[in-house]
Amino acid sequence: MPVGYRNYTKYLPNALRAIHSGIERANAINDPYYKEASLMLIANAWELLAKSVLIKHAGEAAIYEKGSRKERTITAEVAINKLKNLGYISDLQAAPLQQVISLRNEAAHQSLPEIPDELLFHLEYYSIRYFREVIDANFKQYSKNLR
Repeated sequence: MPVGYRNYTKYLPNALRAIHSGIERANAINDPYYKEASLMLIANAWELLAKSVLIKHAGEAAIYEKGSRKERTITAEVAINKLKNLGYISDLQAAPLQQVISLRNEAAHQSLPEIPDELLFHLEYYSIRYFREVIDANFKQYSKNLR
């Protein structure tokens, strides 16, 4: 039985809800805040998915900062790097994910810089596509929950 068997279920359902909401916001082009909202939701979905994968394969301790005694979980950036370093995603997959997280940070803590729609669409498309690939590879039973 895997190390984090079933403990990942605390994170995975919210990851799926967040990716669905992120897709909805990305398609809401009449919403003046759709870029920021979609980036925040897609980055949140990835953070939760990354933590689910880490828990499943490496145990719950893998998502906590060293020395935090389960008080503080790792950041989205660290979670994605761990997935990459452990071979659950490739460098090619990690690059747009880290960019989405970086843009999410800008939107949440400052002001999102002007981003061409084509670039944002590209980043979001690949983030969502890779999300599906990671679900298929690690949580096949949840694939049906992605529309």
